[in-house]
Amino acid sequence: MKFTPIYAIKPKSTTEVDILLYGVIGQRNKAGDIYNGGKQFVTDFNALEKQYTRINVRINSPGGSVHEGLPIVSALQASKNDIHTYNDGIAYSMGAFILLSGKTVHAAANSITMLHNASGIAAGNAQDMRTAADEMDVYDEVLTQIVSARSGQDVAHVKANWMNYRDNMMTAAKAFANKLVDVVETYDTQPIPDNLAALNAEEVFAFYEPAAKSQELTLLKRIAAILDPKTTITENQKTMFGNKFAKLTALKDVAAKDLTEAQVAEVNAEIVAAGIEGVTAVLDSELETYTGNATALGSEIATLTASLTDKDAVIAAHVKEIAALKVKLAAPAASASAPPTSADPVIAGTDANGMEAYMTTVDREVQAMRAEMA
Repeated sequence: MKFTPIYAIKPKSTTEVDILLYGVIGQRNKAGDIYNGGKQFVTDFNALEKQYTRINVRINSPGGSVHEGLPIVSALQASKNDIHTYNDGIAYSMGAFILLSGKTVHAAANSITMLHNASGIAAGNAQDMRTAADEMDVYDEVLTQIVSARSGQDVAHVKANWMNYRDNMMTAAKAFANKLVDVVETYDTQPIPDNLAALNAEEVFAFYEPAAKSQELTLLKRIAAILDPKTTITENQKTMFGNKFAKLTALKDVAAKDLTEAQVAEVNAEIVAAGIEGVTAVLDSELETYTGNATALGSEIATLTASLTDKDAVIAAHVKEIAALKVKLAAPAASASAPPTSADPVIAGTDANGMEAYMTTVDREVQAMRAEMA
């Protein structure tokens, strides 16, 4: 007899791997081969633990053998790695108990989880039947403990609601309400702001990281929303941009305040090489310098504006004075024979023909203006 897995192992990154546990647990074919068997699964799982820090077990199973399923449950519960289990479609019977054994349990929004008691086949006399029933009770005790540990409910509650000799089917929402599932996966993506083109970099960061302080953001999170706004950034997603942004990806866990000029220069080189326009990484210190320079420039502009306003007032006064003088120039000259007044004394001078004459101060001023304009 050979043990053949039909689950698929799919690495997601250098630190994370998916195991697709689809189908019946411990199914046997006519040749006696066992599929999704506990021995092969645990062997493969132990090898994956040495290579990956996060292991995701994705389940779509109608259940199967308790004998083959319990070693899988024990392996998941005993692991020191970050174990996530997912109900991708259905997790019935033994499939459900495996689902509940992850450190974090996820369920697709349209998935169904079903819990019930162990079942088996017995043959023989009445005593044989009683012995088989007693054995079934032992199975139920073990399975009840799995549910109790996950939900936080006592054994009596679990037996009354989920291990009550009926098929207890739950939607993802109901399983979440009963604390059997930690996360309901809706796979909804975060919307892109309508005015994205009008936002500056810090506003974009704030949109995608509303609860984080800018100085606490890593460079990866600061730039990720601009490069690929729909991408979800997870703790172990170190290759989210592929080889194209290897320098950027390498800085995933480096706080922006700890970056060096050389690292930022390498990231900018990658961005340029990728043909992305309008995105440039800068150090926080540079950003503060730019802000300080902008403030100083604004103050200087304000001073110049005030100075220009003062000059405009001076020019306006000169224009007004010139206009007044033009009015005087256009007015008829006072007669030289006009009797002077105390406010307009007569002074000696020459007329237009160079002849000696007596003029008032107004006559003298008009004559000087005409000579100047000539």
